[in-house]
Amino acid sequence: MSEYYDRSMPIGLAMMLAQNNTAMRNFSLMDEAGQRAVLDRARRVSSRAQMQDLVGGIAAGMVSGSANLAGGSILPGTDDDPRAR
Repeated sequence: MSEYYDRSMPIGLAMMLAQNNTAMRNFSLMDEAGQRAVLDRARRVSSRAQMQDLVGGIAAGMVSGSANLAGGSILPGTDDDPRAR
């Protein structure tokens, strides 16, 4: 995989981050590995609702890669997500 692809941000993620200042700040505070993990997840999103969940998780500090922001790494939409219960 090319380095450009590894570092490029999906347009849907960029647009939703631009609309959510908290998510944008939390994403910018992630280390490179955390940002890369979010970008990888964003590339696998197949709907607007899934992207909204991902960005909402970033804003809440609950997305893998932002564990240092909220003391956890719950992945929205997974068995770890309390909303799934």
